[in-house]
Amino acid sequence: MRLLDAEAIATALTPSVAADLLESELHAGLDPEADPPRSVLPAAAGELLVMPSTAGAVGVKLATVAPANPARGLPRIQGAYVLFDPGTLAPVAVLDAAALTAVRTAAVSALAVRFLAAHDASRLLVWGTGPQAWAHVEAVAAELFAAAQAHGLLGHEAKSVSSGSRSPRTISRSPSTQAMPRASARTRACGLIACAASTPAHSRIAGSRRMRSR
Repeated sequence: MRLLDAEAIATALTPSVAADLLESELHAGLDPEADPPRSVLPAAAGELLVMPSTAGAVGVKLATVAPANPARGLPRIQGAYVLFDPGTLAPVAVLDAAALTAVRTAAVSALAVRFLAAHDASRLLVWGTGPQAWAHVEAVAAELFAAAQAHGLLGHEAKSVSSGSRSPRTISRSPSTQAMPRASARTRACGLIACAASTPAHSRIAGSRRMRSR
């Protein structure tokens, strides 16, 4: 059985590769809504999330959310994804769930940018400061770079972003304590906005139920 840590996942799945694979699977008929609903179980230190999947591949993601962990110098979200052979149902790999989630979630957003963004969109605003926020910066920057390259619009800004594709800290970020009027002005100047902020579990569940009931 293979063990894939965060570094191995980042090496194998660059933002562009992840978006391409996701696009291919969706075109092939992958329907994420066909999977069973996730379970959110309370734990003394936070929550345990159980997310099974049998749509094509067979696997289950086990993730924990521990709100007090950052104060201890530990990640707020941790977990493991167990992949099974679809024919024998034998376990074949265990992957770092947090790293896999960061790649997959950002790839969904990058794919949306690929098909839905305005052709002249060049600025991205990300609300959030954690791993998901930086994953979105990397993934969307890679998508914008590819689009600019394809249309012969590769300027100095795109080149500077591409040179640090695996190091998003080369891109400037605004202080989280900036005044709201300034933040609002910057928001209006951006063609792309991604929200990568934490949401309480009860809000996630209620929102999911409302969407499913429509």
